[in-house]
Amino acid sequence: MPFLFTKAQNIVESISVDSIYPSKFQARTVFSKKELDELCESVKRHGVINPVLCVKRADGYELIAGERRLRASRMAGLKTIPAIVVAKDDRFCAEISLIENLQRKQLSFFEEAEGYRRLIDEFGFTQADICAAVSKTQSAVSNKLRLLKLPKGAKAIITASNLTERHARELLRLPSTPLLYEALDKIVAKGLNVPQTEEYVSSLLAPQKNLPQRTCKVTEMKIFINTLNKAVGLIKKSGIKPQTSLSEDEEFVEYIVKIPKSS
Repeated sequence: MPFLFTKAQNIVESISVDSIYPSKFQARTVFSKKELDELCESVKRHGVINPVLCVKRADGYELIAGERRLRASRMAGLKTIPAIVVAKDDRFCAEISLIENLQRKQLSFFEEAEGYRRLIDEFGFTQADICAAVSKTQSAVSNKLRLLKLPKGAKAIITASNLTERHARELLRLPSTPLLYEALDKIVAKGLNVPQTEEYVSSLLAPQKNLPQRTCKVTEMKIFINTLNKAVGLIKKSGIKPQTSLSEDEEFVEYIVKIPKSS
């Protein structure tokens, strides 16, 4: 598991807010004005309770964690802010910046998904590492990462239209990009909620499901497998030792028989 920051090992000091600039690793791109206004009022009344985290650079201090606190402090007219200044490399800074934002649950679902992807691609995190770092289940992390499969334009429309993560996941069910954009246009135009979106997407997929097809019953499948097993038994009686394997998924049952050329 990659190293994570602990405040107990560092000293809090007061530094000028004007000497701090945002991290190049900041995962968050949108900051709620309402939330900043509320935090600003809290800072005016109580000050900054939790220090920000910075790295000393030649041109000042690079902010690693605490951008909302820094912005609220500037809005409140503070000249200085409590900070923990650490001497760490870019890898450490990127990990902490991403994880701090992800842990606080202040990112949009697309920003969160992109943060997970960066931890995996740039810093070698596994999904298990991410789960431990942000206290999420494996399925939650996996579902977030799946959202990145959506086209860039679709993600922009979803964000601009204030659609939910569940809307986005429904769109992932569609088999083609043109159909996805067609559905997205209607969802936005009609203002469909999540249940309505689920019903609509299912209707788009229905023609494919309603094609004539022979459905194999469980009892029939057992008969087919038993028949294959008997055939394999006859091969074994002849002195040949075949290798067999049986597996299945949502669409197929796969029965493989490998017969050696020599025995």
